[in-house]
Amino acid sequence: MEAMRHIMEQLANLWCWAGGVLLGVFCYLVEPTAAFYALWIAVLLDLLTKVVALSVSHGGFIAATRARFIRSHTMFCKTAIKIVAYFTLTVLAHQSKAIVDIEAVPILFSSVIYSALFLVEVHSIIENLIGAGADDLKPLLLRLEREKQRVLAGEENTKGK
Repeated sequence: MEAMRHIMEQLANLWCWAGGVLLGVFCYLVEPTAAFYALWIAVLLDLLTKVVALSVSHGGFIAATRARFIRSHTMFCKTAIKIVAYFTLTVLAHQSKAIVDIEAVPILFSSVIYSALFLVEVHSIIENLIGAGADDLKPLLLRLEREKQRVLAGEENTKGK
């Protein structure tokens, strides 16, 4: 009995040690900031609003689940891809400080990456909310899409438009 208790204590210590190492590696890779947390909150809100939109458009959560419009496997796969892609980009944003010694360059690079990812999530959240019945958001979505097209076309940002 004493041997079993000793083994359990060692396993608990191993899990604590492994968890500490993983947390240390994570913090080294991304050094979480307010922008990092804001992005992941937006990702979570996107997922929740997608579930709401699917529920509303298919007669409620239970009906949408039964009809397999809301499937954990599909949502897990798409979310997993998004998490890997976003995490990779946030690691690159943070690690850029090791490449350039000028302090402003990595800050600018990180800001561009976080802003772009955040705007993608905002766009998706607005689409989901419109799909759930919040039609008052359509002008905002149209404005975002117009600005996106303007940026992709390389037009200069002008005031008053």
